[in-house]
Amino acid sequence: MPANTSDHEHHELAAAGGESESSLTEQRETKTTTTKVEKEEDLVKEKEGVELVTADDEEEEEEEGGKEDAINRIGQNHCCHKIHKQLFTPFSDHWRRCKDPSVECISPSSSHRDELEGGGDDVADSSHHTDSSIVASRQHHYVRIGEEVKNIVSNPRVLGLFNGKAKPENPSKAPTTPSPTSNPACVTLKTYDTIDKDIEKISKGITDVKSRGRFLGGIVRLVAHDFMDYDRNNSTHPFGPDGCFNATHPANRGIASIIWCTTCELTLLYEQKYSHMSKADFWVAAANAVIRQTSLGALDLRSTYKWGRKDAASCPGAGSRIPNAAGCGSVEGVFLTRMGLTWKDAVVLIGAHTLGRGNSEFSGHDGTWKDTEEDAQVFDSQFFHEVLGNSWEPRNAGLRNQDWTIVTDPNTRLMLNTDLCLVYDIDNTMPCCTGDSCVDVIAAATRCPVLSSSHARYEAYETVQQMLGGNEPNTNINNAPFYSLFPESWNKATTIGQSNLSPLKDTC
Repeated sequence: MPANTSDHEHHELAAAGGESESSLTEQRETKTTTTKVEKEEDLVKEKEGVELVTADDEEEEEEEGGKEDAINRIGQNHCCHKIHKQLFTPFSDHWRRCKDPSVECISPSSSHRDELEGGGDDVADSSHHTDSSIVASRQHHYVRIGEEVKNIVSNPRVLGLFNGKAKPENPSKAPTTPSPTSNPACVTLKTYDTIDKDIEKISKGITDVKSRGRFLGGIVRLVAHDFMDYDRNNSTHPFGPDGCFNATHPANRGIASIIWCTTCELTLLYEQKYSHMSKADFWVAAANAVIRQTSLGALDLRSTYKWGRKDAASCPGAGSRIPNAAGCGSVEGVFLTRMGLTWKDAVVLIGAHTLGRGNSEFSGHDGTWKDTEEDAQVFDSQFFHEVLGNSWEPRNAGLRNQDWTIVTDPNTRLMLNTDLCLVYDIDNTMPCCTGDSCVDVIAAATRCPVLSSSHARYEAYETVQQMLGGNEPNTNINNAPFYSLFPESWNKATTIGQSNLSPLKDTC
């Protein structure tokens, strides 16, 4: 206990005008005896391996403020608050500094309140304390601590530890994570597989089908938005898969709100278990897990995964490099001009739209690229069948969120200009219809022409046809061509601009 405690209480009692010199002397003697007993008890506990709180510890920790302040003051008592243990075990070791972790605090009854405040019977006995302001002051102190604990309990990040459904309170700013890794940690096969299991556990815990689709597709898009800002022509800020994206840029609004934010489950998983890895390495491993799980095990990317990506502290202007939904000029600029990939790579990577859904709240585009929400949780070649096998007509023509839908499902189906331009020449023929079943009179009057063999994007059209595996659209689904090409294109994109990467190790 602090060395000045006796003097402090002497002044407090003298101010109350309540006691004789002899009674004060008697109290000092009692406190001296109590102090000796407590020291002997502490020595015993120390021998038994119980971590103790010293007076210096208490005074130093009182200066930390905020939640730590509330935690430490609770920790100074002679009991361990049960909820305190549960809440802060993942983030802090402060609860272990309780004087005796085996003694659990009871509910705040009046007697317990007295003990917690250090007043004991003195608080209740008016013969010792005639000044009611002292009682009121101590009761206020108790209430203040209780309110601080309540605030901590209500923190959505903390609640997320228990219900597995942590959600951001607002479209969130980028989370606070460890400093960028200059020397990324080694990643073992065991760590990689454990990440896979953790992603699967979170996914299965999401009961709403739309939310699960957003979670799965969102992780893959997080990685894509990390590598699509790469510019091989910019030696100063090449960016690429560096664990950094502009959270405030409109292109990343959905990712920064529901995938990587202070209360997002993927972020919490990283901070609790995998912060020794670079964020870039973790993101790719998490996306690989999603792809393996949603392809029903057909695409296991362990053999092509490499670690050693270095995180960037910031990436100014990276958001403006993400392709917009306007058309294939943007696709060409990102994938071919800046990243140095081919049209085949671009088609295969855009095929990842087969997973997840658009959200009008974030991107302005709403719906799935496939028939149902359940279908949108399967990573396969169905996306390419949908591009070629339906009559797509413009939606929200003339607006920034212009996209495409089908008459049979106008509110839930989606294609972007950057999807359809891989097959159709829509640059100069808008508005048009890709089939013969459009109901929009203006669009139906013009058929969107298929890219000709002389067109600069004809390689893209040929690749989409290749993804059908020789079948007519929306007939038999043959995933073999897509599954055979995806690993190579994905590996190119997720390692681009990075050097000295290493394969998974048995041990580090």
